Amino acid sequence: MKTKKTAALPLGALLLFLIALAAYALTGRNEFTTTLSMKVIVPLGIAAVVELISLFKGLQLLEYAAYLCGLYAWLEYLSSQIYYIVNVFVAIDGTTFSAGFLLTAVAGLLAWVFALLAAKQLSKAADAA
Repeated sequence: MKTKKTAALPLGALLLFLIALAAYALTGRNEFTTTLSMKVIVPLGIAAVVELISLFKGLQLLEYAAYLCGLYAWLEYLSSQIYYIVNVFVAIDGTTFSAGFLLTAVAGLLAWVFALLAAKQLSKAADAA
């Protein structure tokens, strides 16, 4: 296991991947998107598992893999919700962003950013050693 300082970012990324996955599973459907996308669920699950393994192994490659899976899932999430997003911005019927949408979008964004920062942190630690 890594030290507390180096484990903070991967642990944060892991928790945020799990929050994004749970929020999407619970609130990912709306009047514009009637089904959950496996292109969001699978990469988020893979990112969480890879991040968990990375917590114990500390490999930079695993952090980058989690980052890429998280980024892909986040982009797929936004593209799967595009009609909902457009409807909110056009504001014909007064629809606003739901708490579930915002939670999933923000948690997904922060998760892949934390994974990228963790990879950079491991890179700096490897360079210093």
